[in-house]
Amino acid sequence: MDPDPVRELAKLRKFRNRAPADLSIAGVVEQLRKDLEKQVKRAEGIGRVWETVAPADLAAVARVDRLTPSGTLSLTVADAGARYQLDVWLRSGGLAALQRASSAPIRRVKVGERRAAAKKTGAKVAGAKRTGRGGGSA
Repeated sequence: MDPDPVRELAKLRKFRNRAPADLSIAGVVEQLRKDLEKQVKRAEGIGRVWETVAPADLAAVARVDRLTPSGTLSLTVADAGARYQLDVWLRSGGLAALQRASSAPIRRVKVGERRAAAKKTGAKVAGAKRTGRGGGSA
């Protein structure tokens, strides 16, 4: 049996010609949107859990920054005293209470302090020498 040459040619064209590449970013954008929705949902949930479980005085000086997919809860405190207060509460059963109340896994808590805004002053310090390679006199 001789194969039909027209059919063979159509088959070859189908397999030899590549489909045009999809250069749109729609798929990437859609995946990013889904990931962000999940993160927002998780962050809102842990924020509500934090407000209900944490003592009021501690909730006033500490805030939830984020909860990573691997289970790291990032908290930010106002100062070193608040950090100590948070640490004591977490070690005395606070972490277990957060873990029980949260639907997302909390495996680790990372605590950071809020940085004070750096003062931007253009005033020079009196008596300070300028050193550099500019070749000018000091």
